[in-house]
Amino acid sequence: MGCRLPLLLLFASVSALLSAETDRYRVMWRDNPATTMVIGWNQASGSAPSVYYDTQDHGSNTSAYRLSARPAHQTSAKGMQNYFARLTGLTPNTVYYFVIRDSESTSRTLSFKTAPADPNTPMSIIAGGDSRNNRKGRLNANILVSKLRPDFVLFGGDMTGGDTAAEWRDWMLDWQRTIASDGRMTPIVATRGNHEKSNRTIIDLFDVPSDNVYYALTFGGDLLRVYTLNSLIAPGGDQQQWLARDLKANQHVQFRMAQYHFPMRPHTARKKENNAQMVSWATLFHKYELQLAVESDAHVVKTTYPIRPSNDAGSHEGFIRDDESGTVYVGEGCWGAPLRRNDDDKPWTRHSGSFNQFKWIKASSDGLMVYTIKTDNAEQVGTSNDLDRMSLPADTDFWMEPIHIKKKSLAQRTTPQRASVPVHRVSNRVGATTPTRDYLYFGGLRASAEADLNVSVEWHLRHAAAGARYQLRRCTPGNGCSAIAEFTTAEATSPDQLLKVADPYAILLAQPDVSYELAAFYPHTLSSRVRSQPLGLHDDIFANRIETGTSKIAKVQYRLNKASQVFIQLHDAYGNSVYKSEYHNQPAGNYLKTLNLQHLERGRYLLTIRIGQSIQMRRLLLLDSAMR
Repeated sequence: MGCRLPLLLLFASVSALLSAETDRYRVMWRDNPATTMVIGWNQASGSAPSVYYDTQDHGSNTSAYRLSARPAHQTSAKGMQNYFARLTGLTPNTVYYFVIRDSESTSRTLSFKTAPADPNTPMSIIAGGDSRNNRKGRLNANILVSKLRPDFVLFGGDMTGGDTAAEWRDWMLDWQRTIASDGRMTPIVATRGNHEKSNRTIIDLFDVPSDNVYYALTFGGDLLRVYTLNSLIAPGGDQQQWLARDLKANQHVQFRMAQYHFPMRPHTARKKENNAQMVSWATLFHKYELQLAVESDAHVVKTTYPIRPSNDAGSHEGFIRDDESGTVYVGEGCWGAPLRRNDDDKPWTRHSGSFNQFKWIKASSDGLMVYTIKTDNAEQVGTSNDLDRMSLPADTDFWMEPIHIKKKSLAQRTTPQRASVPVHRVSNRVGATTPTRDYLYFGGLRASAEADLNVSVEWHLRHAAAGARYQLRRCTPGNGCSAIAEFTTAEATSPDQLLKVADPYAILLAQPDVSYELAAFYPHTLSSRVRSQPLGLHDDIFANRIETGTSKIAKVQYRLNKASQVFIQLHDAYGNSVYKSEYHNQPAGNYLKTLNLQHLERGRYLLTIRIGQSIQMRRLLLLDSAMR
């Protein structure tokens, strides 16, 4: 018995060492993102922790790290012991490696990257919110963060449903999926939502710099200033006064954007309007040229044209489109919260939908490029590295065209595709032209299916005034109409100008009653509209199709006359890329490629083979014999 006691004590000591751990890591900012970083974690056991960090990775050898820091702040909240080390004096745009060592253990090696201080260095940003309830949706979005490797994440609140300790422990565990495979962490800039029951939650878990949970951070020297506002306290009073002072003091910054929880004009009928925010914040956004606002809460998807507060003729719900000095509003959540119907569009809505998503923003001195990224296919998406973070990895599923916000002009990228292929079949003409005002007239709207699977939409425009705007919409029974292209006449048109647009995805709708509507606005008020007759898009129109059968295997052939770069791609009916293969510098010759499409749902897709810059083949692909 005497010799067993030391052995038992040894086993107990080893057991304690193996169970000791730090976990639920996160990184944030309280000050200059280029020279500071806050490292937060849960101290599950052990004592006297320290962070050891350096620009070189020394693994678990803490004595080799040049720098160290003790926690500056600690809170016991939401079932966790939250420790925060506040690092200062860092070098901009630099990767730092770190470990956390306490009395019982040393963490694995992690890293973070400080923000650049140079406005000529582009930045990658993810913005979204509402991650409660649907854990799978939340994890998918988190995984995409790890793959896109952005400079930071703007998170718009409602992390959990009930703000309970159990939910937060799960949320923090899920947040570890944002850590890249090489240990790189992405800083989070946190916002309070209505499911955070008090400001204290955000303060205790993310060490934000303000007890009121509204604050601002500047990135890239004078490139971008980001305002985090609090929808759960009065938008007026102290918060409004602070916002006005700060916006006025930072007019030298090239771009200003904001994030907050409640949308001012939700795009679902289930949510109320937020007039107090509109009065207190939107007026300041316009006065001080804030270019982009990211909203959450409604659990739908939306992007708007640039708008400003107005009750003038042509305004709607207190806003009017203003391409020169308006603010673009995007959102509204969908990081895993229950999705709602997007049933409350406005005349100044650019696009709306209902699916899991976040916004990916490329910020540079050339402007802000705002992409809507669908997140459900996270496992299939490729991975970026530090050299290509400003490009989307393979199979990223982005929705609609990106929005380009130029410096202080807010011009949009809305150039439509033009078709030059002659009309082949199904010619349906509107019976009569529709006069509008004395200076605006259009008619002869026609939509046709073409041999290359495009649908060509054309119309004659006569005597349009400068500044008139036209919106072309695709319409299907039961789903209404959605915009696919837009034009603004910079100057008065000559008589009888023929305009044409190609809609490459209409054939995928499995809907024979597709029609098109052309709406005219002057300057922002709907003046007139006309609709084509249904096209009658049936499968027997298109001989150029591939049917996979139940195997979900497709074979495609093509010929190269010289060494070329080849791109094979599939799109769904909404223009989303669902499959992509690239072959670089393929030698001349004949090729037969087998496409394994097991991950795709049964349905209709557009197959495109592009050689260099030219499209060689377009085919209607019927996956698992998806016939009408």
